[in-house]
Amino acid sequence: MFGFAIFSVLINLLVGLVLLFCLIFIVNLIVYRSLKFHRTKWNYFGSIWGTVFATSVLGILWNLSQGADAKYGWYDNFIHMPLYGALFGGYLGWIMGEQILGKAPKNTRPWLVGLSIAIALAAFYGYLYTGLVSYGDN
Repeated sequence: MFGFAIFSVLINLLVGLVLLFCLIFIVNLIVYRSLKFHRTKWNYFGSIWGTVFATSVLGILWNLSQGADAKYGWYDNFIHMPLYGALFGGYLGWIMGEQILGKAPKNTRPWLVGLSIAIALAAFYGYLYTGLVSYGDN
């Protein structure tokens, strides 16, 4: 059952990223009056990083707040957390990609990318692990 929850989390993560890019498209349309994306690959990397990281932080906080009494809407909020993460952290990650990764010196950029990937994956693992603990305690 929890394997299906992890699959649902990953599907919702993809849906959240699609919603994020639609939101960014609308913002670009309103601000720049253009249908083009006026950013670089670092913005896209940053938005994905921000989505995963915000999903993880929100998910960990949600799972820890429920603890051993995980019931009622815990499961629904657990699998829909990537949608909240995309809306909350995706745009902040977009800005992070532009301001930090895009302007970093070329010799430190691979280290920053590697470090940010490691942080996001560790946080995402924590999100799934605390979800597994909350699910197991139920």
